[in-house]
Amino acid sequence: PDSSAIEIILEKDRYQRGESFQVSLREHLNWGYDLYAAVVLPDGQFVALSGENEFAPLNQPEKWSALRNQGSPLSLLQLTLPENLATGEYCFYGILSPKNGAVLEDIPQWVWTVRCFEVF
Repeated sequence: PDSSAIEIILEKDRYQRGESFQVSLREHLNWGYDLYAAVVLPDGQFVALSGENEFAPLNQPEKWSALRNQGSPLSLLQLTLPENLATGEYCFYGILSPKNGAVLEDIPQWVWTVRCFEVF
């Protein structure tokens, strides 16, 4: 690619509680960027991921601290959706933000993507 890009990889757009779930992310030309991955919940709150299946405190932006491998899929979550999981729309965000910057102040410089799915 000629420019930085980020992509969320989901198998489908609708999932049932109790179903196996996996989401991955692929980033290109990530030099000079910190990676943030988060899911926005149906109630509008968000949870950032700092590694595979590793959640930050609710509504706290935390950069990805696990190994990154440019151009290869990076597993964000791999689990069985809990039976008591709230139904509704969930949206995964992948964000490349200027390295060591204040992520919530650097929004105009983000390279980002979003991919939503429904739990029913």
